[in-house]
Amino acid sequence: MDYTHFISERSKQRVVSPIRALNPLLGIPGMITLGAGNPNPTTFPYESFQLTLKNGEKLSIEGKLLEDALQYGPTAGLPALRSWLRELQIMEHNPPHKNFEISVGTGSQDLITKALEMFITPGDNVLVENPAYTGIVSFLRTLPFLCTHTLATILQTNFLIDLHTHFSPRLACLLLDVATDADGIVPLSLEHVLSTWHDLVSIPKILYTVPTGSNPTGVSAPLKRKREVYEIARRYNIIILEDDPYYYLQFTKPRTPSYLSFDVDARVLRFDSMSKILSAGMRLGWVTGPKQLIERIDFHTSVGAKIAVRRVVEYREEKHRVGRNILLTDQHRYMPTVLLYVSNLQPSSISQAIALALLTHWGHTGFFAHVDKVSRFYEEKRDVFLRCAERRLKGLAEWAVPTAGEYGESLWLCRDGE
Repeated sequence: MDYTHFISERSKQRVVSPIRALNPLLGIPGMITLGAGNPNPTTFPYESFQLTLKNGEKLSIEGKLLEDALQYGPTAGLPALRSWLRELQIMEHNPPHKNFEISVGTGSQDLITKALEMFITPGDNVLVENPAYTGIVSFLRTLPFLCTHTLATILQTNFLIDLHTHFSPRLACLLLDVATDADGIVPLSLEHVLSTWHDLVSIPKILYTVPTGSNPTGVSAPLKRKREVYEIARRYNIIILEDDPYYYLQFTKPRTPSYLSFDVDARVLRFDSMSKILSAGMRLGWVTGPKQLIERIDFHTSVGAKIAVRRVVEYREEKHRVGRNILLTDQHRYMPTVLLYVSNLQPSSISQAIALALLTHWGHTGFFAHVDKVSRFYEEKRDVFLRCAERRLKGLAEWAVPTAGEYGESLWLCRDGE
C-alpha cells in the first residue's frame, strides 16, 4: 500500500533524530560515543535485580541485560524483547505480510495516541465505534488544532496577544459514530457512513475499534463480522486501528482470529498490551504493522522539537526583516509545526528488562499457559457476576454475555425496552 495519503502534514515533517540514529552503533565492542550524552554505567549503584515469581521461581536481571536496562535504549524498545514479540505475533496471528515491524511503547495507549497524531490532519473525520473506549475518545475530542500556549511559550512576543484574540483552539477532527451490537461494529452502519459521503477529499481514512471484550460494552466481534468490516475497509481504503488489550482474555478456544491475521493489504495497525496479562504498572504495550507506519510512530517518540524551533526562528527573522508583525493570513506558515514535540524518547528499559526476563524464562509455551490461566480467572468472575445479574436484574434489564475481557468493566446493561 501507498501510505502517503494517510500521513498527516505534521507527521511528514518528522525526520530521523541524528542522535537517536547512532544508537545501533553503540553496540560495537570498544565503541566510545561522544554524541548522545549517555551517563557512564559504572556510576549506577545497582548490581542486580532479583525477582521472585508466585510459584517460588527466581529471576535475575544482571550483566548485559541490566546494563541495557539502566541506560538509554532504542526508541522502538530492546531488540531482544521485540524479537520475542515478533515470534509471538507469527505464532499467534501469522499475518499474511511477514515484513511487519514491532515497536514497544509506554502502554498501548501511548502508541495509539501517537498513531492518531500520525494520521490526523486538522479537519479530518475519524470513524469510531459507538460506544468506544473513553480514553481514546477523550484524547480525540481534546486534540487541539492550534496550541497557542505552546506557541506563546516559545515565541514570547507581543504578537501573541493578537494571536489569542483572533484564534481559539479548535478540534482537530470530527468523530463519526459507527453503530455496534452484540457482535461489535455493524457493517451496515459503517457502509452507510462511507457510501453516502459527499466527497473523496474529506472521506474518513481510519477506523478505531476494540474488537475483543470491548470497553465499555464487553462485546467481541466474531470472525465473520471482522471479515465483513475488513472488506468495507478495503473498498473505501480505510486503515484499521485494532486496539486489542483483551485479546488473550478470550473465554472460548481457539481464540477468534485478529484483523492482523488476515490483513492481506497491510492496512491494519494492531495494538497489544501487557497490562491485562502481566502487570498494568509496567506500562508496556506494542504495536504491529507496516514498516512505514511503525517508523513514523517511532519518529513521534524520538524527534520533533528542532523542527518546531526552526519554524519559530523563521518567524522571528521574517518579522525582523519586514519590521512589523506578520499579518494573520501569513501566520499559518509558522503555526502547524509548533505542535511537533518529543514525547518520551523510549519506553522504560527497566520495565522491558523485567518483562523480557520473565518471557524468556517462560518461553512462548509458558506464556500461552499463563494467559490461559488468566482468561479462566476472569471467566469465573464473569460467571459469578452473571448469576447475580440473573437473580437481581432479570426482568429489569438485558445484557449480552461477554466472551472475553475483565468482568468488572465488561457487562453492558440496558434497561428492558431500551
